Amino acid sequence: MGKFANYHFVAALIFARAHLEQETKTSVREFMRMRPRFIENIEAEIATRNYNAQDRIILIEGARQAGFPVNPTIH
Repeated sequence: MGKFANYHFVAALIFARAHLEQETKTSVREFMRMRPRFIENIEAEIATRNYNAQDRIILIEGARQAGFPVNPTIH
């Protein structure tokens, strides 16, 4: 599973909610290595997937909580 970028994104969000700091940092680092431009385009990336508006908010806020460098103007 670790070879798939999405695994690391979702794992980082889960680890952050569970307050597992080291695991969160590891997953964020690995995701950013695999998909370095995803976060700077997170709105467009998420829009291309089948998520409703509430799920998009949850993913963006979760990414912030995990420590991904999400632009503060994105809601």
